Amino acid sequence: MTWPPKLVEGYMPIQMLLEMGGQALLFIGVFYLLDKKMGLKVNKLLQATLLFVYSIFYFTYRIYPPVPFSVRAIYATMTLIGIFMWVSSTEEAWQDFRRPIIKVADATSGGTKFLKIAIVILLPILVGWLSFNSMKPRR
Repeated sequence: MTWPPKLVEGYMPIQMLLEMGGQALLFIGVFYLLDKKMGLKVNKLLQATLLFVYSIFYFTYRIYPPVPFSVRAIYATMTLIGIFMWVSSTEEAWQDFRRPIIKVADATSGGTKFLKIAIVILLPILVGWLSFNSMKPRR
């Protein structure tokens, strides 16, 4: 027997998306309980980032069936679209999502100024390095 079990033969891509959708609902439920029951408010930007990183790991390291990179890229894009729809569903959620981004862009305190400078310097270096590694010939 394989894990996770097949729901319907031939519908594996749909099953995988349903599994990810259920896990996303579980994530959202945990963050809701943290906020309403325990009083621990987690910013929407952090929630969205954790959910997206989790989905990447889920699609990459899922045991059965192995998923090729092109399919993982499509699923990650669909997941990212769903996450953006979720964080922009209400004005309050959208403001909560944007707040840390705008703080860094305004850079009024010392910590945000340092973070803004680090992003301006490190992000182009990271993008260049990833581009170089993806284009260099394999041996």
